[in-house]
Amino acid sequence: MPTRRLAAPAAVLLLAACGHSDAFIPAPQGSDTPFDGLQPVRLTFSPDSDLTPSWSPDGSRLLYTFAVPNDPDRDRCVGVLPGGGGSRLDEKCPLTDINSDSTTVSRWPAEGPDNQMAWTEYQTFVGRVTPDRGAIRIGSFDPTDPGEPVRTLPYLAPSGLVHDVPTHLAWLSADELVYVANAATFARPCINCPFQEYLQGLEVVRLILHPAPATVVVVPGTTGATSLSAAPDGSGFYFTLAGDSQIHFHNVVSGLSAPVHDFGSLGVPEEASVYAGTLVARIGDSLATVVLATGSASVFSDTSWVLGAVRLAPDGSHVAAELAPASQPNLIDLYLLEVP
Repeated sequence: MPTRRLAAPAAVLLLAACGHSDAFIPAPQGSDTPFDGLQPVRLTFSPDSDLTPSWSPDGSRLLYTFAVPNDPDRDRCVGVLPGGGGSRLDEKCPLTDINSDSTTVSRWPAEGPDNQMAWTEYQTFVGRVTPDRGAIRIGSFDPTDPGEPVRTLPYLAPSGLVHDVPTHLAWLSADELVYVANAATFARPCINCPFQEYLQGLEVVRLILHPAPATVVVVPGTTGATSLSAAPDGSGFYFTLAGDSQIHFHNVVSGLSAPVHDFGSLGVPEEASVYAGTLVARIGDSLATVVLATGSASVFSDTSWVLGAVRLAPDGSHVAAELAPASQPNLIDLYLLEVP
């Protein structure tokens, strides 16, 4: 089922507003234009939602999660598409639901070194609402490989917070993952509606894989994080904060964070990624693209669509995006949008 993100409480907003450099004046912003200016190409045609796109390091493949068709358990698998679109190259489904007595969901796939992939996996038994078990797993793309659980979920972090759901998984190196840790609640949006998962970003975590067991390191200054994007050279990651109009970069060597762009009155980015000197961000249901060297931005907005996760390709030319018709916001497919 699609995930919703909770609005941050006042305490989180106050924390997010402290400890950063003063906001700088943003460069002039382009006027709103419809999504069709981005020449969208539909990548998936699913009767259920296709979610959490991520690129391979070379941009040749696009990973995502999809629902198994006609599966009464509503399991979700990881799929792999060609970077430019086309038929599915690979798929990797959970192997823990042997007795078909639970819903098992794989999400947030991230391709790493040596043909490895990290992903999250949750198992919820029949009649239950919240997951009964979960883990971050690492394994090959071989569909018979269940992967190794490197971090069970949920867990109590060194910060004293309980981390239920990692999102935006990314590799900093062969020995380290980074992700946004979230708190999860489950509620019905209406009386007869199915339960929905609502996430609230807590903080960014560096997961040091070696030596085993993996070590959780909370990154200071990331309270209220909502998304992240790893730098391709592994030097750090870009991240967004609840209630903050700035995009920040954290350098893992120096341990320092600094703002790289401020959207100012345009609003608060909830998703962002950076490659090849280009920044893309989702602000509400608008997509903003920024040339970092100049700070100039263009904004695309279309009331007929609901925009979800956005991921910029490594060459900076295209964005993989979750899009749903405004009339059917829970029917999400993946589209490829051309960066102007």
